[in-house]
Amino acid sequence: MSAELTQRLARNTILQLIGKTAGTLLGVVTVAVLLRNLGTFGFGEFTTAITFVTLFATLVDFGLTLTTVQMISEPDADEHRVLSNMLSLRLISGLFFFSASVLIGLFFPYSNAVKLAIGIGAIAYFFATFTQLLVGIFQKRLEMWRVVVAELVNRVTFFGGVLLVAILHGGVIAFVGTVMIAAVLQCLVLVALTRPFVKLKWHLHTDMWGEIIKRSWPIGATIFFNLIYLRGDIVFLSLMRTTEEVGAYGAAYKMVDVITAIPAMFMGLVLPILVRTWKNNDKETFHKTMQNTFDVFAIVAVPIAVGAYALAEPIMVFIGGAEFRAAGPIMKWLAPTSAIVFFGNLFAHAVIALNAQRRVVLGFATVAVVSIIGYLVFIPRFGVFGAVGVTLFSELTITILVFVVTSAVSKRIPSLTVMAKALLSAVIMFLLLPAFGSMNLLVQIFLGSLVYLVALTALGGLHPKQLKRLII
Repeated sequence: MSAELTQRLARNTILQLIGKTAGTLLGVVTVAVLLRNLGTFGFGEFTTAITFVTLFATLVDFGLTLTTVQMISEPDADEHRVLSNMLSLRLISGLFFFSASVLIGLFFPYSNAVKLAIGIGAIAYFFATFTQLLVGIFQKRLEMWRVVVAELVNRVTFFGGVLLVAILHGGVIAFVGTVMIAAVLQCLVLVALTRPFVKLKWHLHTDMWGEIIKRSWPIGATIFFNLIYLRGDIVFLSLMRTTEEVGAYGAAYKMVDVITAIPAMFMGLVLPILVRTWKNNDKETFHKTMQNTFDVFAIVAVPIAVGAYALAEPIMVFIGGAEFRAAGPIMKWLAPTSAIVFFGNLFAHAVIALNAQRRVVLGFATVAVVSIIGYLVFIPRFGVFGAVGVTLFSELTITILVFVVTSAVSKRIPSLTVMAKALLSAVIMFLLLPAFGSMNLLVQIFLGSLVYLVALTALGGLHPKQLKRLII
């Protein structure tokens, strides 16, 4: 990897980390306002509507976002032609599937507020799916600061809208409306920022569409099956349990979502490099990038999962108020999922870079079917904890699957040295956290993080000379 490319990736990583950190903090505050104003029942309705639309958003995407990055990152790619055909295909599929989501939602035993929220959410996700597709343009050029700007516009708009609705004592429909407004503005900003690079036009080339679909369907199928076991829990909960239970579960899962946005962001930067290096038979750089990313994820994911497990209940009360105390035990058992998702993201993206998507489709489908059976069996008996158990099983199984396929195709497995040091440091943090139990939650988090970093440094898992290598 050239020094220039290394510097650009490092710069993009830092900018994204700054932007993502600011966006995440703003997102946590926004969620706090939502929870405290909607309560468990209202947030249950909000979560049900958004999750329902998300399932159809996955059908609209059907792997096109990741396929876009893959195709435009290849040598001699006709970027303008690929992107224009991708956007045309996305427009048609979006109109069809989001219209279907609204119609199908009418037949579900939801309240009128949830059904109307599904319609508004469909508009929001229609624009959001376009935004996702455009990200590939900036990933290829390592110009992700533009994506950060658009995302911050979304976060600030959503926060401002949520705050206004809360002041005016609005309900679920108004809050979902803020999601729509934020999504539209983010899309418009990102479209404007693409102009220096490409001019997007309507293109309908059947040969190109055939190539796109041929490449994207394995990715789309795996993403859809992935979503069934990741979001099917909330859909089944909404049909089998009370809205308040959905609200508590959705609040705990929202905290996990905030955490797992980190690996998705990072892999957005890494995927083009993995695609390019593997295509160019530069296996040394490919394996180095995989190892460094694995180490970064180990250093970040392990303490987050351990800390979330240890402080789950005070975190949920701090964010949502006393009414969401019941979400604490749920978050405690969802905490391991947050770490698993980091590594699942890494190896799932590696599968795409290796063009080995077809090898995992059957495995994803099998896990989806087993998950559905699990939800039907365990949710009626154990409620939210039945959903938690199935989610943990599914996420772990999928991560093992993509790890095995990646290792088999690339003929290399990551070193676990940094992982072992991160685990030991996190155990030390976990053992010392009770000593800070009488302190403010934010102080506990700060001191716990400090203990972890000191332990990790003492064990040789992190020091200044390694930091640059771990980032790139």
